[in-house]
Amino acid sequence: MVASRKKSFYKKWWFWFVVIVIVIIGSFGNNSNEAADLVKGNLNETSAAEAQIPIKAAVVNSSGTEAALPEFEIIKDELNDAGISHLTLVTASKDKKELEKLVQHASELAFDKGEEVQSVFVYILEKDNTSSAYLATGKKAFTNKGEAQTNVKIGEVEFKSNLE
Repeated sequence: MVASRKKSFYKKWWFWFVVIVIVIIGSFGNNSNEAADLVKGNLNETSAAEAQIPIKAAVVNSSGTEAALPEFEIIKDELNDAGISHLTLVTASKDKKELEKLVQHASELAFDKGEEVQSVFVYILEKDNTSSAYLATGKKAFTNKGEAQTNVKIGEVEFKSNLE
């Protein structure tokens, strides 16, 4: 009696089927080159919004120079189940452009956490002031869902100052 010899696993049809499925699924993975292209200037703002990449905006003061980022402290940092990040900060600055820069910076901090942040709401309080009135507020959307949550276009920051 002749012993039948088994085919090697790599000669079976199901092995190649699994390999092809894995390759196809891998080709639909996240394209991390989009962030590098944005930095190099190869993507426009629409592409950046579709890729859910935050667009950094420079805040320029009246003399034409970029506003400085004031010293600040984060006193509250929450992310809810809907992907809305709420950041509350305190600062001694009362300069509108610096506060605007702080809102922009805080929104980037929320995005950089790597969690499923759809949008961010930023609240700025005056340091050493017992009043609960905000110096400034801001919001930014990172995704289409965030756009619906904030009523702000993806990548744009809505800034409101309560200073006179």
